[in-house]
Amino acid sequence: MLDVPDEHNLAAARSLFFVLVPSRQLGRLVDAAPWSTHFFILKEDEEVLGEIYAVAGRLHPSMLLRLSLLLAIFAWEKAATISSAAGSVAGEALWALPELQVRQCSHAPASMSRIGGIFACPQPMDENSVSLKEPARWAPWTHPPFCADSSFCVYTNAAFQTGRGFSIITTPRVLASAQGQLELAFTAPPLASAMDGTGVDEGMAIGGTRNKNNSADVTPTPRSTHVWEVKNIPGKGKGVVATRRIRRGETIMVDYAMVLAAVEFPGRVTQTQGNKILERAASQLRNPERVLGLGRSSTAGAPVMEDVMRTNTFSVTINGEPYMGLFPSVSRINHACAPNAQTRFSGRTLSQKVVAFLDIEPGDEITISYPEFGMTHKNRQDTLLHRWGFKCTCSLCGAHPREIAASDARRERAVSVRDQIMEHVQSGELSAAIRQSKALIELSIEEGLVSGLGDHYELLARLHMGARDLGGAARYARLALAEMRDFGGGEEFDGFGELELFVAQLDAKGV
Repeated sequence: MLDVPDEHNLAAARSLFFVLVPSRQLGRLVDAAPWSTHFFILKEDEEVLGEIYAVAGRLHPSMLLRLSLLLAIFAWEKAATISSAAGSVAGEALWALPELQVRQCSHAPASMSRIGGIFACPQPMDENSVSLKEPARWAPWTHPPFCADSSFCVYTNAAFQTGRGFSIITTPRVLASAQGQLELAFTAPPLASAMDGTGVDEGMAIGGTRNKNNSADVTPTPRSTHVWEVKNIPGKGKGVVATRRIRRGETIMVDYAMVLAAVEFPGRVTQTQGNKILERAASQLRNPERVLGLGRSSTAGAPVMEDVMRTNTFSVTINGEPYMGLFPSVSRINHACAPNAQTRFSGRTLSQKVVAFLDIEPGDEITISYPEFGMTHKNRQDTLLHRWGFKCTCSLCGAHPREIAASDARRERAVSVRDQIMEHVQSGELSAAIRQSKALIELSIEEGLVSGLGDHYELLARLHMGARDLGGAARYARLALAEMRDFGGGEEFDGFGELELFVAQLDAKGV
């Protein structure tokens, strides 16, 4: 039994929304839970802190600031240990997540898989460990693994989302660790707004039963949505155009990943091995052309799938591992440095959501931003040319040099302020962190970098709670919730129920 800390430390734990879990489960929970919930272990133990920092190395960059806040408060408050008896108090914490029953396997971090109707630990699986005569042993995959004499293999579930299909390229061990999470995505019902590139809704709720390979006993009936269409855009090739007025906060499309490839995959296989695996990832889908059709006709000599993956993928994270994700419909949306829409990825459904954060008129091109937050004009152009193979000609890049210079100054300032916030948090200077966070929001709005406002507001709410300012926390929690209801938050766009609960508690108390 661990010692119970004093009331001061318990109050700190409650106000910072800690959920206490065994250290061995930390990595799994960080991967599986909504990004807006943070898991922390109150132990004065270098080994545990080392584990936390190891988890930090796997986090999406947008989450590092929040984890830094928790680590800084941990050191600042010197909260040593908490017993299971105190866990019931912390369990009532604002923004706390209900208790999770997480089963662990020896693959770290690994989730259990439902094999043969019971939970079991999936084993690493490659060409040599499966029999072509026993397809049940491949489940949830519809094809045996294909490895092309390399350490990376391709695994395909051709039935995913009623035949859209899904292939993942990774190592057998990493796949075993992620299989439990992937199976949850395979058995999830299609999202109502999932659409393909023709503007036809093929993702309505489907009745009947659904098995591990995500096939259904009924056939969906497509219905027109008339929200967008793919058209030729002068100087850009294909692009997505609004067919009616789209309101700020409206979901434009939800698309599912058809191919995921580990980020390290291209650098750890020969070109011949890589092309064989990429080609198999496409050919095992029921409609390979849905993927292969994204290749550029002007590309000379390059294998089609290599070109498709190089110029059409998005960075996503599954079970803590970084991947290149191919979402065929979303990939049709062109880049703009001052876009009118944003994307949100959900690892629980393997889907990418596109939401308008400006009103979009009929005939307007729908655009998103490819590079990361705060990049200057030259850095954006270099990144876009190297990574995606084009030079940006959007309105911002074509503006007068004075306007470009002013934009660059604001973006550089925003990055600098973000770094200063982390420094203030790490030194326990929450008042300074709050001031700088407000400055970052002002800069983001001025520059039009508004896609992350919900995350900025949520961070400010947490900072105010850390500073014992309930009124300030209430204000920014409500602003965060309003933004997230419209646009989502973090990478898990469907996971802000804890924030809703917190705001409801504030409303009940008249705060």
